[in-house]
Amino acid sequence: MRKLSIQQTLREAVLLPFRHWRHFSILLIGSVVLVSVTLAAVLVLVQQEWMVKVLGMFIGSAIVVGSFTMLAISCHRFILLGDSSISSFQIWNWRMRETRFLLCGLALAIVGMFCVFAPLMLGVFIGRIFEEEFKLFSVIALLSGGSVGFVICCYLTAWLSLIFPAVAIDKRPTEGWIEWSSALTSNNEWRLATIVMFIPLPFWWVIDWLGNHLIPIVREAPIEITLATLALRIAIIGIELVFQVAILSVSYRELSAIEIAAGEQTGS
Repeated sequence: MRKLSIQQTLREAVLLPFRHWRHFSILLIGSVVLVSVTLAAVLVLVQQEWMVKVLGMFIGSAIVVGSFTMLAISCHRFILLGDSSISSFQIWNWRMRETRFLLCGLALAIVGMFCVFAPLMLGVFIGRIFEEEFKLFSVIALLSGGSVGFVICCYLTAWLSLIFPAVAIDKRPTEGWIEWSSALTSNNEWRLATIVMFIPLPFWWVIDWLGNHLIPIVREAPIEITLATLALRIAIIGIELVFQVAILSVSYRELSAIEIAAGEQTGS
């Protein structure tokens, strides 16, 4: 079976938003404006009484998550189905597709946290046993547990993340999602993990670190400055999301082509 090309897939995913920058810019601007206004309102509400504060944070979080969910789905559909699959009116409609997409995201987040914390807690437990006699061993156990947890999390997250582009284009496999993902990524699991997680994550961490240090949100500054810095931070997050979606969509498209080619070879 043909292998998934790491270099070619990443190159196509990175260049794709630039080739269609007008379309992605329109999608991104709408989400950035909506999220920025929502978070600005939340910054005001958190200074009120606790009931108003909790209600504002809950509604604000729902709007933010919903906005980025619809942005991700719109980008997936544009990449995989073309611009005719979405319209300016349909982008902001919430349907069962968006609900399934969001639930898949929550489920994947829970799986990822468990994969990280289970080995990490095991490393902490082993380290505590030998802490008094071998302090260095306890540190090694802790670092080993965290590293193993991170690798397992990246592997499973990448393996299951192909569900997102499939849900975005309303694909429903005849078998279960686990079996479908296993068949689609057969012999390409680690390549997919490298493309989706191991290579992009360091870039996102560096960008987030620069954003946190170079673009701090000063709440006591004039409202214009606060809104401008907030919108810039949200724009950075949105751009990261667009490129990550492109990576997922291109990976899904390439693996689907490999699966179809393998099926034709088997049939012949």
